[in-house]
Amino acid sequence: HPAHVSIAAIKNNGYRLVAVAKGFEKYQANFLVRADSPLKSLADLDGKRLGAPDEDSITAWMVRATLRDARVDINRVGMTYTRYQDAVPFFVDNALTHAGATAAASVIKAWQDKGGKVLAQSRQVPIKHVIAAPSLSAEQRASLRDYLVALDASDEGRKRLEPSKLRGFAVYDEAAMMALGQWLGL
Repeated sequence: HPAHVSIAAIKNNGYRLVAVAKGFEKYQANFLVRADSPLKSLADLDGKRLGAPDEDSITAWMVRATLRDARVDINRVGMTYTRYQDAVPFFVDNALTHAGATAAASVIKAWQDKGGKVLAQSRQVPIKHVIAAPSLSAEQRASLRDYLVALDASDEGRKRLEPSKLRGFAVYDEAAMMALGQWLGL
């Protein structure tokens, strides 16, 4: 779900947004700290270390945009990137970083269940997109969108969705998606 890649394709290469996957419309980076952390806001990360998923993941893009919104100089935050979001709590638990950022719901829930705190959250970003090449006509895009959005409304459609593990698709405003792209810094 490299949402930033599809947003850039829409912005720079004429692709068009068709639909987003249901259940993935509100992806949100959470900044995790230990229960005993003295950090009270994102501004407190100035000069500290932060663990985050892969540098080019959508989560890392969201983390950097959220830090920018909080007026935190990213160059003054020691970023430690990892391939796996579930490694982020390990960084924080073992004092390798002062805080960690993840958008994995299961990781966030497990963190909170064991007493960890969420310091802050990013904006929500839909992360699974279906985009269409510029060569598709508006009529073809509309037909594709209608097909995808209707899939979860019938037994046959739900059966077709099963291999993807997706619940279905929803319409999402392309201008709103472009505004998120601008926020991300694309």
